[in-house]
Amino acid sequence: MARYERLDHDAIQHALRTDHDSGWALTAEFLSAILVWSLVGWLLDRWIGTDPWLLVAGIVLGAGLGGWLLFLRHRAATADEHQRFRYRD
Repeated sequence: MARYERLDHDAIQHALRTDHDSGWALTAEFLSAILVWSLVGWLLDRWIGTDPWLLVAGIVLGAGLGGWLLFLRHRAATADEHQRFRYRD
């Protein structure tokens, strides 16, 4: 049977707010990386006249850099933050 730590109401509410906010922040960072690099690719396509290849490269580059940002955030998380999302025996 799984045992759980007993938390008071304020600690639970704080954890839920923090997790909710960090989820939205990660989503915004990932999507903004894709959007910014897509815009750069689109502008370069219009300027150079290579439609749509730099736009596609911008989307791929943005997705890759957004994923890298998510990875860096995960590595920077504290041990307490990692432990909060693991199941306990």
